[in-house]
Amino acid sequence: MRILVQRYSALGDIALLLPVLAALKRDQPALEIHLVSRPFIKSLLGDLDIHFHAADLNDQHKGFIGLWKLAQSLKREIKPDLVIDAHNVLRSRILNSFFQLMGLPVFRINKERKARKALVRKENKIAEPLKHSSIKYAETLRRAGLQFNFSEKKIALYPLKEDGSLSEIPNPSAKFHLAIAPMAKHKAKRYPLAQMEKVLAHFGANKDYHFYFFGGPEEVADLEKLAQAAQINYSMIAGKFSFPQEIAIMRKLHLMLAMDSSNMHLAALAGIKIISIWGATHPLAGFGPLGEHEDLMVQMPRKELNCRPCSIFGNKECFRGDYACLTNLAPEKIIAKIEQALNS
Repeated sequence: MRILVQRYSALGDIALLLPVLAALKRDQPALEIHLVSRPFIKSLLGDLDIHFHAADLNDQHKGFIGLWKLAQSLKREIKPDLVIDAHNVLRSRILNSFFQLMGLPVFRINKERKARKALVRKENKIAEPLKHSSIKYAETLRRAGLQFNFSEKKIALYPLKEDGSLSEIPNPSAKFHLAIAPMAKHKAKRYPLAQMEKVLAHFGANKDYHFYFFGGPEEVADLEKLAQAAQINYSMIAGKFSFPQEIAIMRKLHLMLAMDSSNMHLAALAGIKIISIWGATHPLAGFGPLGEHEDLMVQMPRKELNCRPCSIFGNKECFRGDYACLTNLAPEKIIAKIEQALNS
């Protein structure tokens, strides 16, 4: 059987989807899995036994006609038996209609949109946990008749071959090797760098600690400034390696300190401890890292700041205007979590 899975963004969502597909392939090895997504996602597949198809949504496959061309080419190249819509947005729903016209059964993820709105609205919040995103993916596959075992609490399945070019990482002279990804796309998810500097400076005078900075190439200049201001021992990983190589490096380190961001989910693929910092968003929305990391999450309690969460993705303006969910989060709390993780 061949299945076609649609998911077009973003990196963190793909990182949550891949272990689900890996578990499906493990339990049903004869199954042929095809993933269609944006071109930059291809390298994230690493050594997974999943076929990739690039969707050029900015040019060749743009608009209604472009999506029709994409549907035709996918049907012709893959000859799928069924389609899984793991995105459920306007673009994927248009493609679903095309696939159904071609006689293909389509199974679409339930994104719990009504519950999401109730969770983040300003008044009369219903602060109840939504299903984890990976569980929603798994349930969609099971509704299609595909049976397999998966738990969001277990270490993510993500096979990687050894990469000899990374043998000099980490720095052997240090005792503790800590990954850090202090940036995030949206202000409502990013801990203020002035406060992060205080966190890092706590470890600056101690040669036992070495930090490894992860992020996009466009963030390197700000990461360099942060590291130098904190006077820590560090290596710049950002912008130098592919996604699988970054994950391979993470596997050699003791933990990851990250925002609610894609690097948090990449660290989950690495299977290391994750200290995650949450601002406007909240684990209740179902986007926490795969594995057991609840004790290492750092956030303002809702009883102290009941406007949280105010956004599912962090892309909205602060209700209060002061981003207290992040600015009121003391550096000492993060330092304590780092020491807790290293000593456990």
